[in-house]
Amino acid sequence: MTKSGNQSEMRVNQAIRLACDRKLGVLDQSFLCQTVGVLNPGKPVCVPPDQSLSSVVSMLNEKNVGSVLITAPSSGELLGIFTERDCVRRTLPHFSVHAESPISLLMTKDPIAQTPDITVAFALNLMSQGGFRHLPLVDERNIPVGTLSVKDMMDFIVGSFVEELLNFDLELPESLV
Repeated sequence: MTKSGNQSEMRVNQAIRLACDRKLGVLDQSFLCQTVGVLNPGKPVCVPPDQSLSSVVSMLNEKNVGSVLITAPSSGELLGIFTERDCVRRTLPHFSVHAESPISLLMTKDPIAQTPDITVAFALNLMSQGGFRHLPLVDERNIPVGTLSVKDMMDFIVGSFVEELLNFDLELPESLV
């Protein structure tokens, strides 16, 4: 389990797995109970802890991503995360002071991370309860293998709705003709 693997999260995850045989509102088990791999999470953008804030902000823009993961140079283990939200809330008011500061001083240390085999429902719950929009996905050695964002989830949901609509039978029943 991860650093956040407390009893409450474990109970939520168990409840979600048990509920996978039931319909849960507009999003049913065919979506919610799949692993987050179905969402095609993005490859992580990783930087070392001594990377400057200004270069990390440039990287967010150039790579068109909402977060970067800070990893240990020797082992590749996840140390922290820095997001667009961190940039706006923590650094923008004092950007000139922090521009050349190492990102390790400004990152969120030890972020909640999960393995890619968690369900979409569990990831949604975790992100909602934690108040964050980016979830690092790590392997058993805590090395980043992906990054899941709320945007990834929304893009998948909207894409599946559009696909279903495009395949919808538009013929009217005879009783309505």
